[in-house]
Amino acid sequence: MNSAKSCRCRGNRKRVIFLVLCFLPFTVFKLYSYEGSGGYDAPYFQADFYQDLGDYSSALVNPALLYRVNQVHFDAGFYRWSLGHWGYQQLALQIPIRRNQTAGFTIINAGTSIDPKKIDPDSWNIVDDPDAGTRFSDSWIVGNYGVRLLPWLMLGGNVKFRLQNQFGETSVSNYPGLDFGVYLNPLDHYRFGDLGFSLNFQDILPSQVEWKSGGDIIKSKVTTRLRAGIRYSVFNDKLVGNVETVIDNAFSDIWQGLIDSAEFFDIDTATNSYDVDKKSLNALKKQLRLSGHLKWQFIPQLWLKAGWNNNNIPYVGLNANLMFPLPEMINYMAVDMHFGYGFIEEILLDKDERGFTFMSKFVFDVGPTREQRESKRLYDKLILAPMNAYNEAMRLYVAGKYWLASYAFGKVITLFPNFHLNDKASFYMGNCYRFLYMHDIAREVYEDALEQYTTSEMRAKYLYGLMHIDYREEKYDDALKQHAFIVNLYPESDIRSDADYLAGEVHFARKNYHAAEELFAKLQPGDPSYLYAQYTLAIINIENKKTQAAIGNLRSVVEDTSLESGKLLLIDAANTKLGHLYFEDVELRKAVESYKRVSEGSPYADEALIGMAWSWIKVNQPGPCAQTLNHLISRYPESPLIPEAYLLRGYAGMLQKRYSAARSDLEKCMELCSEDYITESDLDRRKTKFDNTVESFRPTGEEIKKNALRRPTNQTLEERTELKAEYDEFARANEDFFEYTLLAKSHKKFLRRKDQILMDAEYALAKVISLMGTDDRAIKKEREKAQELDEEIQKLQEELQDIE
Repeated sequence: MNSAKSCRCRGNRKRVIFLVLCFLPFTVFKLYSYEGSGGYDAPYFQADFYQDLGDYSSALVNPALLYRVNQVHFDAGFYRWSLGHWGYQQLALQIPIRRNQTAGFTIINAGTSIDPKKIDPDSWNIVDDPDAGTRFSDSWIVGNYGVRLLPWLMLGGNVKFRLQNQFGETSVSNYPGLDFGVYLNPLDHYRFGDLGFSLNFQDILPSQVEWKSGGDIIKSKVTTRLRAGIRYSVFNDKLVGNVETVIDNAFSDIWQGLIDSAEFFDIDTATNSYDVDKKSLNALKKQLRLSGHLKWQFIPQLWLKAGWNNNNIPYVGLNANLMFPLPEMINYMAVDMHFGYGFIEEILLDKDERGFTFMSKFVFDVGPTREQRESKRLYDKLILAPMNAYNEAMRLYVAGKYWLASYAFGKVITLFPNFHLNDKASFYMGNCYRFLYMHDIAREVYEDALEQYTTSEMRAKYLYGLMHIDYREEKYDDALKQHAFIVNLYPESDIRSDADYLAGEVHFARKNYHAAEELFAKLQPGDPSYLYAQYTLAIINIENKKTQAAIGNLRSVVEDTSLESGKLLLIDAANTKLGHLYFEDVELRKAVESYKRVSEGSPYADEALIGMAWSWIKVNQPGPCAQTLNHLISRYPESPLIPEAYLLRGYAGMLQKRYSAARSDLEKCMELCSEDYITESDLDRRKTKFDNTVESFRPTGEEIKKNALRRPTNQTLEERTELKAEYDEFARANEDFFEYTLLAKSHKKFLRRKDQILMDAEYALAKVISLMGTDDRAIKKEREKAQELDEEIQKLQEELQDIE
């Protein structure tokens, strides 16, 4: 009997062991998933173990809180209970966006290794199997977002993805879960405190994991939660408290069809039989949980805290931070921890679910604050971006690319209407159009700027721009009015010297030399217009027969070491004029030296060469004179000084007793003098034609200005191509008229001396003929013989062509 009983005992023991091994995984899963949470899934989302309303980084409690995250926030830590056997770890990163938004993510992982059991054949005891092992883990990736819609209304949301490993078998949530949070902040006062009401619909759309069991699909149980709480802080947030209630499974009725309960085995029903009463498993029930938390800033580096979490576990803890010793990039670094013990349920229910609990996390905030980021963004938008655009426009302007610069300045004015340098941009934009000879548009830009920038220091420059246009258009009375405005209203402006110079040029054009001299005398060395004023003063002194004073004025110009292209042209003009003065004073060596300093290719080069040739003739040097004239004739064949050059070369030939060459040059001089030259009436007709061109271009100019002041869209940029083509045609007409005007001025100078040159050529030709011992009839006869000879040669060529 004993042996039979012993056999039955061994059989029962084997059966029990078999049942234990069969149900062990489900037992562990149940213990892990539901133990300590009242049988509810994902206990970490009850979340006041690790987070509570006291911190604005508590995205799981309510994502709407995130609006007050002020820097890039990072925290990492863990929570443990049952003496560290169970728990989870968490990692979070949150980034503030602009003024009112925050985005981030949270990673949660819980897992443990399972040691399978086996029967020791010697002792028939259940022992660990070291040769086998499995694992259970539950991982979540949660996206967090919070936004402040109104100063007192914040909203937020969490999107959750779940990955679960049950003893080697893995499944991923087939759709994401969703939280929706609301936070009301009706009171935020430095004296009366900060009061907020929190409401979070947690897992209002639950994330499920499905498992395959045979041919069936089993959906895991999920828990929905409703969280509601009140947060209040006083003494400038140095004392913070909050109370929260959590209703587990709050929305199960809504999602009953979606969250179909999984069919788990219940270890309590498995006794001596393999049968399991599946009907005993009901859907998860609703349960109300309460919690409260309080923290106090003992000193800035140390917070003390205590509370009661929603699993009826009281705790105490502290938060120690490094705030002041940290470098500027890291503003906050802290270690946050608390200790609790679940003795309440042990006393009331004789059940200790969690026992000793411990939470610890490492927190730090890095980088610029939200205000610093926003300030930099606004700085970039209001200062840096427009400044870059303005600098780019100035680079084009300084490089002389006025067409592109005009659009660049228009971009600055249009895209950045509050930019503090827009008054300067308007001035340079007007200058671009003025340099492009679009006077009507430039005038509009200056006048619009005068109306808009009523207190700007650039107003004197706008008036100067208008004055310059009036001067170019020979509206001298209007130009002098603008000068009077500048002198009376803005006497200290840095444009005053340029305005005085331009007014002096107006008086010079009117031959009011005394007024011009008074204005030019105000200019000092270093002023932009000083050298130009000195040149005009030299002309005035020449007119007044003050040769030495004129030489002094011109020497101050030619001794300037500036390499600016405009000043180089002025220096060439001054050297030419200086050479003329030395020639008249019979200081021929100085005259030649001055003429030689004129640049090759300069508009004054032909005049300098002819002056040099006269100087060589004066000192009886026909060889250098002829060489100079050969260079002039070959290099500048279109110059109106060519007839005079042939006259001089005839003189040189006479001095060298090369009478035949001299006669040829003198005849060429007389021939050129008989050609047509531009007269005043020709210039008037050409000017009338050009005025019509300007008038017909005016509508296009208006379109150019409108386009420049529009946003640079694709359509706007496409329009500029057509506008550029029309402007190029106008620019060519303008350039042609300008060159025609210069040519007319040079022809005017020649026409004043034409009669004298012709008279000198006729006299010299007669002299050459006399020296050659012939008369006009002999010359005529020789020409007739040459003509007959040419005709005979031509006939012979025609006969040869017929023979061929």
